[in-house]
Amino acid sequence: MRCHQRHTEKPVATYPYVGSPLALAVAPTGRWICSGNQDASIHIWRARGGGELTMSG
Repeated sequence: MRCHQRHTEKPVATYPYVGSPLALAVAPTGRWICSGNQDASIHIWRARGGGELTMSG
C-alpha cells in the first residue's frame, strides 16, 4: 500500500502488503493505519516507522 498527499505522484510512505484490502482506516491521531482484508485478516501499521502487526480470524 502507498500513501500519497493530494495531487502528488510520488508516495510519501509505502507499507508492504501483498493481500487484497477491502477497508482502510486511519486513527484520528494519525498514529495507526489499519486494513481489513479479503483473507479475514486485519493488518495494522504504525504510520511513522512502518512497524506492523497482523491479526487473523
